[in-house]
Amino acid sequence: MNVSSLAPAALLLSEVWVAACVDSRSGRVPNRLNATFLILNLAVAGSVGWWRPALIWSALSIPAALVLHRLGLGGGDLKLVLSTCPLGGPIPWVALAAACVAGYLRGGRLSTLDLAAFTTALAIPALL
Repeated sequence: MNVSSLAPAALLLSEVWVAACVDSRSGRVPNRLNATFLILNLAVAGSVGWWRPALIWSALSIPAALVLHRLGLGGGDLKLVLSTCPLGGPIPWVALAAACVAGYLRGGRLSTLDLAAFTTALAIPALL
C-alpha cells in the first residue's frame, strides 16, 4: 500500500461522511463545507502529483452536474460530488448513480447517507 493513495482515499471518505452527518442533521449540505472540501482536495491532489486527473475530472463533472441539477437532483449533493472529484475521480459519480438507484428503489429520494455508503464501498480497494 502506498501512502500517496491511502491519504487521499481516507480524506475522501471522511469528507463524504462529514457531509452525510451534516445533511442528516440539517437537511442540507452547506456551500461553505463543499467549498472547503474542494479547496482541500485540489491542494492534496496537487501535493501528490494528481493535478492533471484532478482538473480533468473537475472539468468533465461540471456539465454533468448542471444536467442532473436541471433534472431535479439536489444542489448540495451535486456540489459534494463536484468537490470530491479531484481526489475520487469517477468514484463519486458511480456512488451518486448507485445512491440514486437505491433511493428510487426505496420509493424515496437520494440520501447523502447512501452516497457516503456507496463511496465507501467503492473506495475500499484504495485502502487495502
